[in-house]
Amino acid sequence: MILMERVTVSTLLLTFHKILKKNGLSLIELLIAIFIMVLVVGAAFSVYVLVVKGYKGESKVSETVMSLQWAEEIIRRDIEHAGCGLFTKLTSDITYSEADYTVNGISASSFNDAPSGVPRALILSDEAYTWSSNFTSDWLVIKSTRVADNEATRVWGVYDAEREAYTPIGEGKEERVWGVLLQIEGEELKLFVSGEDWCWRVKVSGGSISDLPSGLPSALFLFFGLRPESDRPARPFHRVDYFVSVPNGGLPEKCAPATGILYRVLLRNDGKADYQPLVDCVKDFQVAVKFGDSWVSSLIVPPEQLRGKVSEVRAFILAQEGQKFEQKLTDIDKISIGDEDVGILKEVGLSEEDKYYRWRVLKIVARPVLLKGEK
Repeated sequence: MILMERVTVSTLLLTFHKILKKNGLSLIELLIAIFIMVLVVGAAFSVYVLVVKGYKGESKVSETVMSLQWAEEIIRRDIEHAGCGLFTKLTSDITYSEADYTVNGISASSFNDAPSGVPRALILSDEAYTWSSNFTSDWLVIKSTRVADNEATRVWGVYDAEREAYTPIGEGKEERVWGVLLQIEGEELKLFVSGEDWCWRVKVSGGSISDLPSGLPSALFLFFGLRPESDRPARPFHRVDYFVSVPNGGLPEKCAPATGILYRVLLRNDGKADYQPLVDCVKDFQVAVKFGDSWVSSLIVPPEQLRGKVSEVRAFILAQEGQKFEQKLTDIDKISIGDEDVGILKEVGLSEEDKYYRWRVLKIVARPVLLKGEK
């Protein structure tokens, strides 16, 4: 079309040239020439506007696709590492702190195991969080040393206290880090505690580890790094929470009404929230867990009941794709979230305004291998 318009403009210029070569130019000829020029310029501008709109729309779709792919990898990684570095047994009382923040009236402390409990690797609360008028989403909590990615958490390995031999397994560099020692007792991992201390500042260098606490029994230990040298850990693990919320500054302009942002919230050392936005314009976030032989949409159980029973987690994100279209895209009134295995977790209603947007359901499948559930 653009090539045809170039030809038309060239033809027009040639016409002007022929007209100007004549002896004189009548008013009618001038008006006709101006009229033709206006038509051609108007058509070219219309094409330009359409091209710009199309490019803008496609770029927004690409943004959504990329953010969903990024979110998929992060969520899958967190779920697969659920329980990594967590102790399963205590023989001495310890004290630690956990979440101390509130989102839209919901306290994250509802999912705490502090001040002295054995941590739960996975917590799922169904429709726990109301983030917009009449809209709710699931709240997923994952506890592990690996949900925080830093130089310290990349340091971990096996220590044989009897032979005083350390075998590094993690990819971390030589570091002086704070971490925990978990004594291997059959299928249990017992947190080593001395007095009130449950974390230790050690130096790891290649195949050696030094500055370990005194009084270690002759046994095998797992060492997991938690924080860099300067920061004493507030808890013997890291934690992330997933939920949909609306920021104080509002949503991006492209987002449909009654949508939010899917956040990954990393718990800081002071107990406050480090909000990490994953996906904009999210309509809903639903999660199902294969617990034993059944799929459940809520999982709030003691830590010992998780081990050996959680085999798979499926997360579903209903998100807007691109920006608003000028014409209605669908006449359906609701979108079902789920699949043939987990069933329908939720049916999300669409308003008339929502029907001018394209919607996509992303399904994420992950297996928390450290919880050892049967497939």
